[in-house]
Amino acid sequence: CEICNVDKDDHLVVICDKCHSGYHTYCVRPVMVVVPKDDWLCAKCSTGQPNAIPFGEFAAKMTISDVEKYMHLSVLHPEDIVSSHNAFRYIK
Repeated sequence: CEICNVDKDDHLVVICDKCHSGYHTYCVRPVMVVVPKDDWLCAKCSTGQPNAIPFGEFAAKMTISDVEKYMHLSVLHPEDIVSSHNAFRYIK
């Protein structure tokens, strides 16, 4: 990994499609939840890309359905959770 310089967790390493450097998904910022299926560029190589936008701007535009779609997660909505002392449970 170009960030931590540790040679482990090969299954969690993404390779930049331009410079061919490797990065752990948990070392890059923002942290990657899933390995991208399409081309991926590291921060050095993506700088100045015409379609690149700052992560904050990208995240601000995301909706709950975007998170569920891109990260393959089910997102809990606050109204679906009930607090009982320190435990949480789903309302069915």
